[in-house]
Amino acid sequence: MSALGLFLVGYSNAFLIKKTESRRLLRIFGTPVWGANLDLNAPDYISVFPVRSWKNSDWGPVAAVGNKTKNDGYVVRAFSGNRHFTLLRTHNLSFARSKGAAVSHLLEVEFIDKSV
Repeated sequence: MSALGLFLVGYSNAFLIKKTESRRLLRIFGTPVWGANLDLNAPDYISVFPVRSWKNSDWGPVAAVGNKTKNDGYVVRAFSGNRHFTLLRTHNLSFARSKGAAVSHLLEVEFIDKSV
């Protein structure tokens, strides 16, 4: 029972993601024990841009003022062909830019900033 408890305490998953290879690693106390290849396709580019979303407010304190609320923010998305995946949605432009640049550097793809 103690060995099982020790295994559960030290067990963790890690992902090694590079443009050429991607692996899932099983680690025990930080030492890789087993690894398996992942089939991940790197995106063509990472983009950050502003978005405006509307939310219905049919009830609550906002309903007395109007029936919709407007939310402005920024989105970091990964694009592959005509498909996209949203990585981050935030109201802080500098945070979105830094995370988008970090992910593009990690995956070694182009970073496009359309927030200006």
